[in-house]
Amino acid sequence: MINPNKTLSQKALAGASFLRMHAKAMAGDDDFFVAIMSEPHTIAANAIEQLVKENAELRAQLIAFQKAANTTVAFDPAKKDSEH
Repeated sequence: MINPNKTLSQKALAGASFLRMHAKAMAGDDDFFVAIMSEPHTIAANAIEQLVKENAELRAQLIAFQKAANTTVAFDPAKKDSEH
């Protein structure tokens, strides 16, 4: 189990790292069918990393938009201790 104290982004990146590690191990397998299955693992790891990156960028844009619209109500919805 991934550490429950980690953020969702950190858990996702840990999962991507796990997928990438298995993809590398599978790619070197003597069995062709096992080796070819490494590609979907790599694609999934890339997709997870891209989603985490895009989520962080969108969150920053949301906060900037909120601050521009009304500085008294701007908050980061991803933070547990943010004021609503």
